[in-house]
Amino acid sequence: MIINARRLIILAATLAVALIAAPPATAQEACQDRFEDWECDEFRTLTQAIVAAIGGEIVPEADPFEMSFDFFKGTDGNSYAPFTIALDQEKVDGSRLVMVAYVIGPPDPAAEAEAENDDDSGVPPSAFNDGWFVDVTSGDDGPLRFSRAFAVPGGAHDVFIALRQSLGEDPDDEEEEQAPIMLLHQRVDVPDLWNNVLQTSSIILASDVEMLAAPLGDEEQIASPYTLGNIQIRPKVSREYTTDEELFPIFLVYNPGLVDGQKPDVTVEYNFHQQTEAGEEYFNRTAPQEFNGQTLPAEWNATLGHQITGGFAVPLAVFPAGEYRLEIKVVDNTNSSEVIQNVLFTVLES
Repeated sequence: MIINARRLIILAATLAVALIAAPPATAQEACQDRFEDWECDEFRTLTQAIVAAIGGEIVPEADPFEMSFDFFKGTDGNSYAPFTIALDQEKVDGSRLVMVAYVIGPPDPAAEAEAENDDDSGVPPSAFNDGWFVDVTSGDDGPLRFSRAFAVPGGAHDVFIALRQSLGEDPDDEEEEQAPIMLLHQRVDVPDLWNNVLQTSSIILASDVEMLAAPLGDEEQIASPYTLGNIQIRPKVSREYTTDEELFPIFLVYNPGLVDGQKPDVTVEYNFHQQTEAGEEYFNRTAPQEFNGQTLPAEWNATLGHQITGGFAVPLAVFPAGEYRLEIKVVDNTNSSEVIQNVLFTVLES
């Protein structure tokens, strides 16, 4: 059975994205440009905790908060990695958090030697180092959620995140004691999306997608890292759906072969499979999406940075309650290469 999927205009429109407009600033540079002295002191305190953890002086606690990552093609050979933190509301007592991210890339002897000449701290040089203040609001009983992003080359990276409630301009000792630093260290394998092999970004299950009149400003982009150019994606928090909702996966396709050096010839297939008592069974599919010289806008040109944006919105009214797997198969018809991504989701009883 072929089900009808709602394909939004923005998914077929020209999409030229500059995910990182400039190299990320270090926390020190960010302070000099954007923050007051007391705010810089808060960054410095968190950075010192990270340095102590890297040096083995302290051990990060197990799972002080949850952190998840997604990956897109950035600029200058980097992968762009928006990440989301889910923090128990009971761990903070305020509406403003301060956070520092320190990312260490694969060993680079040349860079490490240069760093040793400049700094005798013994801390490995960072592939990314930045700090932010995060305004949060309490809602339901669920965790506080907020997102930021970093950009690094592909490879295995050690990601250190330190955060705590902001103490404000003139805290006393009691306030400082009541706002402990939460520190997480996680090993993250960042994909190399610049290797000229057919790939996709992470598959984002969106709760909403909005076409903006213009790209966000720098500060707005920092607070909304799932905005790609002028497309603002709001990821869905849960992979559980009711039958009156829509499943809305969205993703980008990278490194396709080109016809006449400008346009791809790519087919994207979507097949749904349901978990039953007998095992997994085919359930249904949508009509495939075609991205080629006949379906893309005339002005679409890969050499100008335009991207293939796959995805659709499919109503779940015809899906019985249960566990499902969506198989997304991307086929490059210019060279017969393909890549398959799988998305698991659950449809709940009405």
